[in-house]
Amino acid sequence: MFERSRTPRVPMALAVVSLLAVLGLLATLQYRWVGQVGEAERVRLQAGARTRVEQLAQDFDREITRAYAWLQVDPDMLGEDGGPRFAVRYERWGAHTDYPGLVTAVYVAPSRDGPVRLRRFDPGQRAFLDAEWPAELAPVRKRLEALQPLLHVLEQARGGREPTHEPRGEGLGRPERGGERGGAFRGPFGPVIDEAPALVSPIFAAQTTPGEGEGPERFGFGRPRLGATIVLLDRGYIQRELLPALAGRYFAGGGEFDYGVMVTTRREPRAVVYRSDPEAAPENVGHPTPDAMAGLLDVRFDLVDSGALRAGDPAAPAAHRGPRDVRKGAFPPRPRPDHGMWEVGVLHRSGSLEQVVARTRHRNLLISFGTLLLLGASAAMVLLSSQRARRLAAQQVEFVAGVSHELRTPVAVVCAAGENLADGLVRDPAEVRVYGATVRDEGRRLSEMIEQVLEFAGIESRERRRAREPIAAAEVVEEALKACAGTIAEAKIDVEIRIPPALPLVLGDRPGLRRALQNLIQNAARHASSGRWIGIAAEAGHAGGAEVVRITVRDRGPGIPPGEEARIFQAFYRGRQALAAGVSGSGLGLSLVHRIMGAHGGAVEVQSTPGAGSAFTLVLPVAPASRRPHSIEERNAQADPAR
Repeated sequence: MFERSRTPRVPMALAVVSLLAVLGLLATLQYRWVGQVGEAERVRLQAGARTRVEQLAQDFDREITRAYAWLQVDPDMLGEDGGPRFAVRYERWGAHTDYPGLVTAVYVAPSRDGPVRLRRFDPGQRAFLDAEWPAELAPVRKRLEALQPLLHVLEQARGGREPTHEPRGEGLGRPERGGERGGAFRGPFGPVIDEAPALVSPIFAAQTTPGEGEGPERFGFGRPRLGATIVLLDRGYIQRELLPALAGRYFAGGGEFDYGVMVTTRREPRAVVYRSDPEAAPENVGHPTPDAMAGLLDVRFDLVDSGALRAGDPAAPAAHRGPRDVRKGAFPPRPRPDHGMWEVGVLHRSGSLEQVVARTRHRNLLISFGTLLLLGASAAMVLLSSQRARRLAAQQVEFVAGVSHELRTPVAVVCAAGENLADGLVRDPAEVRVYGATVRDEGRRLSEMIEQVLEFAGIESRERRRAREPIAAAEVVEEALKACAGTIAEAKIDVEIRIPPALPLVLGDRPGLRRALQNLIQNAARHASSGRWIGIAAEAGHAGGAEVVRITVRDRGPGIPPGEEARIFQAFYRGRQALAAGVSGSGLGLSLVHRIMGAHGGAVEVQSTPGAGSAFTLVLPVAPASRRPHSIEERNAQADPAR
């Protein structure tokens, strides 16, 4: 039997090692897979954020470009009758745009010697009226006045004359393209002045020389300059209406922003133009690195063929029929990040895409390793359960053998006594009484054994639940000793009892407590018969802050080996000494004691010294005062309900 219980150890160890190896391999693969998934998610989120922010910038610049293109003043509109013709163009722009509040006013600055004058278009009167320079256009006026010397030099160069003086002025320089083809010019020729903000387009005389297309003539710089068109944009409208609408369109799914959108100027010191979360941080402070960014506030010539400028339309402004390479769509539709005078950046609401991906990766790792942990725990539970099942099976075999042996002896005695009586071998009345007492005692022994087996199987607890009552410890001890009288007499053991008379009553199930004490006394009589002595004592005490009564059964037997004290309360377990000595038993006695004490809210304690004996103590809670009997009659009635 023991060889069969040891043979599976090698396959079991191999199974455990194999399981650990497989789990380690799965953990490594899942770690790499989660990392790859996280990187792919980061790339996807970055691409999505970049696409959306570029679409926002393109829609914004489309409105800027539409205003720049439709609201240009042609040379023939500078006369007295040019106002009505421009009014038609102004009204058509208002009909085509979704944001008519974008433009505050349209001005014309005719090019003449001396200070730059200003005329403002009045939509109500449909005419250009003289006006003073507003404070918002101070940067524009400064730019135009700085351009006067340069334009004078270009005019002299066109006429074949030597320039009379070197051009001077702040902000002068060569024309510089902003971004890739399709972006607007920067420097003094740029159409956008972000300080205002305003759009400035020069008014050149009509082209009269065929073949102009190389050098400055390509952009009109060689033709006489008649003035400039100034479109003043409403910064407040951009902040209140245009940018919130575009930000909500691309970054507010379900009404809640998944990205924080912020638009800043590129001119130092940087200032915040718009923020989707106004309470995020004060203006003019350091901004975190965005997850995606794009430039905006620029005239996008690449939108000519997209419908914004309607290139080639004879009814459109002259600028719509601009340079030949513009009309051919030579500019790519996607600008570089440095395109535009402003910059829009988006940052994920969780902090950044890196943090989002890191949290997602950690969550996936937690789920993956949690799944592996559950898988490993499940496999371990299966292995432990199978091992326990094999151990229980071996113990049950031992139990069946022990119970069979225990049953065989009283059954054999009863059968022998019955046969002798039936055959008439015993006729003396005294001998008949002895045979009758033997049959009675062995029948009780069988009944007790069957009762223990049924108690262990839980049949008693399922059929009915015994009521608790106040019980005197001395009474339970006396009843248990009577039940074990035959065993004690057979083993020729002396019993010493020390129970104080004023001991508190305990609350419990009388048959259950009697059975627990009976099992302890029988164990002491069987396993410690060499000591010829059993001591039973009771005392009051405290455990965990509550009053208890301790009932101790002590013997002078061989004791319990140190390695077996933690296992003696397991079902079917029998110690090595009992097996070696051939002591009869089923291995259920102490397990039943442990169960009964647990059901009473108590405990069973054991102290053993090898070679000196063992002591088992039942710790029982004291009955509450409300349930204690107040007279001797009540106590006797509880002790004997039949009275």
